[in-house]
Amino acid sequence: MTNFASCHKDSEHGAEKKKRCSIKRKFSMLSRIRNTLSLLTILGATSAAAQQAVTEQFPHIPAMSHQEMTYGGKTIYEADVDQNDPNLKPFFLQVRVDSYSGNCASIVGHVAAAASNNQGAKGTASSEYIGCVVTELSPDGQAKADIVYDFQDEKRNVHKSGHVKANLQVGKEYKTESNGSQVTLLMRTY
Repeated sequence: MTNFASCHKDSEHGAEKKKRCSIKRKFSMLSRIRNTLSLLTILGATSAAAQQAVTEQFPHIPAMSHQEMTYGGKTIYEADVDQNDPNLKPFFLQVRVDSYSGNCASIVGHVAAAASNNQGAKGTASSEYIGCVVTELSPDGQAKADIVYDFQDEKRNVHKSGHVKANLQVGKEYKTESNGSQVTLLMRTY
């Protein structure tokens, strides 16, 4: 390395020494710029590689869950479903059986249920149960579903129970009859 202290002294050789010192300073500055550019290039390349690694998707690790739905003692749906599937499709299903209604929300392939029980003032009870599973959902909104329901109201002497296997279209009402009751289904996705 150059000793610049000697360049600052007014010496006996004057102009020639100043010229040599000026050249040494230029080479020293160019060396620093070259080193800085090399360092910036390395940092930039490392940063770009790190950013690419961060944006790459993590590897898929399956987490299997056994799903089962029964009605009347018979299994109507059974599957092992990956809960970590990166393409999970959530849905919301409105179910109306005559004047009773309920909702069911889940992910395609997963069984979901909603239930409520009420005890009346005079000891009468009512209960509602809806279980649903959407087994298939295509990109165009076609879906296959199984719905199990059970509505009881002792005060009105009502007991409605049934299983509906339906081919649905997202956003369109589906109507059918099940065990003497009018069943209306409306499916939405989000």
